[in-house]
Amino acid sequence: MFLRAKNRFKDGKEHRYWSIVENRRTSDGRVVQRQVLYLGEINDRQQAAWCRTLGVFDEDRGQATPMALFPEDRPVPVLDCEVIQVRLSGLQVRRPRKWGARTWIVRCSELNTLADEDGIVCIPPVRGEASAAEQLRDILAAAFGNDWSANKERELIAATGSKISDLDDWLRNDFFAHHCALFHQRPFLWHIWDGRKRDGFHAIVNYHKLAEGNGKGRKVMEALTYSYLGDWISRQEQGVRQGEGGAEDRLAAALELKNRLEAILKGEPPFDIFVRWKPIEQQPIGWEPDINDGVRLNIRPFMASDLPSGKRGAGILRDKPNIKWNKDRGKDVVFRLQGRADQRSPPEPRVENPKSDV
Repeated sequence: MFLRAKNRFKDGKEHRYWSIVENRRTSDGRVVQRQVLYLGEINDRQQAAWCRTLGVFDEDRGQATPMALFPEDRPVPVLDCEVIQVRLSGLQVRRPRKWGARTWIVRCSELNTLADEDGIVCIPPVRGEASAAEQLRDILAAAFGNDWSANKERELIAATGSKISDLDDWLRNDFFAHHCALFHQRPFLWHIWDGRKRDGFHAIVNYHKLAEGNGKGRKVMEALTYSYLGDWISRQEQGVRQGEGGAEDRLAAALELKNRLEAILKGEPPFDIFVRWKPIEQQPIGWEPDINDGVRLNIRPFMASDLPSGKRGAGILRDKPNIKWNKDRGKDVVFRLQGRADQRSPPEPRVENPKSDV
């Protein structure tokens, strides 16, 4: 491996950007260069105010000393810190250390044993599974080891900007909004709920599982609707029979959610998926998403109709991702309103300049 520079003129000045690259020989005998690490710009400019410095820790004095790096072929300006000139032509990287990456790769492999298999984690305990907070604590305890504590849990929650201190409460109310912001309004964990903040049904679903091809995503959707939510509904029905307080309201909210999930499964407008650039015969019927169409299109059925006590514009999601579909849906939506099944038949052939028989 070796250093390679690229020159670029910007604002009337020449800049050099450096990368660590390596030579690779291809199957046809050619030698190509692959970028291993981008280093950015090493100081080439004369203005001292523009120079970047790094802190070098001095073990003898017990403090960090600012230093500036310059290539040996460039003049060095007068600076208030020490300057080191680097002979870049003679610099090589041999057996670079992974900075702990190997350790974390092994750790992630160990944590995979705690991953949820079907991609559905309910915040309240459902179907005999532990609550989402308990499952997340098990993962964090395994990841942090001896450093894990209740204080660490509160620190992690506070780092998201939330004022909530309880993990279960944070998952119910603040998690999804933070997740959407973190992933630029393209969430891959969808928080589906029935509109009740404290005692309702909440499920966090892995979008990649939900949109998996070959019918697997539909099975995840059916499991969410009939297994997880179905178990919750059965418990509320039992609570109503036993006169449990609040069970009747929880049952009504859960049934409202079930109706919307079933509409998504069937593809009933406005809970259908419409992809403007695909022909009619390739439009999905019901919940048969194409993950390559992206989150923007596939999440729309879940935001098509608001819950009575949900957030405006969020549909059955806990919060509203900042997504617009105007340019995706376009004006070509007439066939949606006329019904999918009738529009699936192939169009009749059009004859140009027909000639009558004589």
